[in-house]
Amino acid sequence: MRAVFRFDASPAIGAGHAYRCLTLAEALSRLGWQCRGAVNREAALTAPVLRRNPALALQDSDSLGTAPADWLVVDHYGLD
Repeated sequence: MRAVFRFDASPAIGAGHAYRCLTLAEALSRLGWQCRGAVNREAALTAPVLRRNPALALQDSDSLGTAPADWLVVDHYGLD
């Protein structure tokens, strides 16, 4: 099973989105899921734990592509 998390983090909006998604990604990872984070470029700088955590592989939101996912988790005020 695969999950893609779409969130942003920055000094202006904070890192709450990142930490909420990371918590769910860690739980899914323990169940055998593969998790990817489609994030803005500032996310890993704002929440450095994202770079060190193997539960959520980060990629730029512009390069998300068409890879299949079973779940899409969106934690973003600007996206419906």
